[in-house]
Amino acid sequence: MKQSTIIILFLLSLFVSCNKDKNTIIGKDDNPRPHFIAYKLKGDYIKNVCIELSPDKTKITVIPGPTDPGGDSSHTCYYELIDGYYMEWGQYSYGLNSAYLDISRHDYAIKGMLPIDSIMKHILDKDPYSEYYIDINDTVIKDTTVHWHLNNYIENDGLVNRLHFKRIK
Repeated sequence: MKQSTIIILFLLSLFVSCNKDKNTIIGKDDNPRPHFIAYKLKGDYIKNVCIELSPDKTKITVIPGPTDPGGDSSHTCYYELIDGYYMEWGQYSYGLNSAYLDISRHDYAIKGMLPIDSIMKHILDKDPYSEYYIDINDTVIKDTTVHWHLNNYIENDGLVNRLHFKRIK
């Protein structure tokens, strides 16, 4: 029961506390963002600042503000699942164009925005995902009990087979 309550509160916090109004968008932000995503990172980057790069990974297109969910360590828009998987509200994700910096969200929130021309040299990984799934059918939103069982679905290859998430990577 306690785990169910925590998951419900997490999902509610995604809708209420996460906003991207303070992001710095460089150029046109036309990256469509799905509803929920599940992913596994190649490294231990989850507490670091995540930015969005252009599709060719040569230019920065979006940088979170220091107090945004991607910059402020007190506001997270992800939920840790089993076996290194995470789930998050896709509206606050940069998708496969994500890159993680060598700066923790906590330090970023304290120090503030870096000069844009210096951010590229802080990139740890321009291709951080080993697996990436999109909830293209809005299963998590339509069935409010699904999130209680996500770990079970992951253990049994059910993200694709049972929940019909689309595996992108």
